[in-house]
Amino acid sequence: MKGDLIKMSRTWEEVKKELFTPEEIEEANFKAKFLDTVLSAYDENMGISRERLVEITVEFLENLEIKEKIQRKENSKLVAS
Repeated sequence: MKGDLIKMSRTWEEVKKELFTPEEIEEANFKAKFLDTVLSAYDENMGISRERLVEITVEFLENLEIKEKIQRKENSKLVAS
């Protein structure tokens, strides 16, 4: 029984590739790296205030949402053609 469970188990990398497109994985990795950089900058006290880090993060996320909307529109146009 235990051997069967081991054979059936998969890694997160395998599951992730089944659930998400390469573009979605790349975007998620980019977001994670960005947030890690922002948090590291705050932790290292690089002279950036907490408020400014919040502003930077909000601007970044808003820009990503705009780009995602544009990309969805472009993709829907391609599908409709």
